[in-house]
Amino acid sequence: MKLFPVLLMAVLVGILGAVAPAQGQIINEFEEGQQDNHWQTAENWSRNHPPLDTERAVIPEEEDCLIYSDGSDAVAESFQVCGTLTIGAGRSLTITESSTVGGELNILAAGTNLGELVISGADVEIGGGCGPEGRGYIVMQGGTITGGEDDHLTLWNGPHMNHLTLWGYGRIEVRLTNNIWIYADTSGETLYLSDYPKEGGSAVNTQWYVGQGRLQVDTEVSGSGKWSVYASGEIVINDECCVSGDVVVGTYSSFIVNDSFCTTGDLHWFLSTIRVKKGKTAAFGGECPGCS
Repeated sequence: MKLFPVLLMAVLVGILGAVAPAQGQIINEFEEGQQDNHWQTAENWSRNHPPLDTERAVIPEEEDCLIYSDGSDAVAESFQVCGTLTIGAGRSLTITESSTVGGELNILAAGTNLGELVISGADVEIGGGCGPEGRGYIVMQGGTITGGEDDHLTLWNGPHMNHLTLWGYGRIEVRLTNNIWIYADTSGETLYLSDYPKEGGSAVNTQWYVGQGRLQVDTEVSGSGKWSVYASGEIVINDECCVSGDVVVGTYSSFIVNDSFCTTGDLHWFLSTIRVKKGKTAAFGGECPGCS
């Protein structure tokens, strides 16, 4: 008779997008207080202190939490953002375990003062969803997602239509496996892929997409995924890319290759610019024998 409740619990967790905390995980839940909505304010948390690096920070729906620029940097073992979490300019949030975004995670900057999401772990995932058919957004507003040589981030769509999207401008420096849509869509601004290699993990879900903005690739990119640029946007390839997805260059948009670019996918373009630096190569629709 004990089998049915156990199975039912497993089914419910799957339906809700696997947002249930891991066994033994310490939850610290945010609730905006009378004083402010700052992460650094102890009274705003269920454990009467800002999250520790052994705790999962939970931002419920309708809650809006700010890692205040004039406060201290933040840490957490992981986070579950169902409301809004904003990393202020000049502040950082460091996580070591996999997390979810079913609301909005904002990473800000003001001049050279950058907000930073710091990935500290070799197998950290951020997935979408806080419930059935939830959608999450990582909004880059000049900030940075960073990590060291041994750190790795995977972005993925959660189960049951729990989509995650990253969009905006700033820098993605951490070693990355991308299984979602990444948009560089802010006019006059650039989203940089830099420092450590990036990989497209899904032929279906991975998109490197530019609309009005600019995507500058300053590190090696491999793997699956579609490359698209529209609305007078620009993709600039400054390091070796060996991939397996179609490239679409829309009206008045540009695809500029300053290093080698090879894809087994097809090239589609109309009223657009495709420019390859002298001595470099760009190949589409065939084999890429030099790919590792």
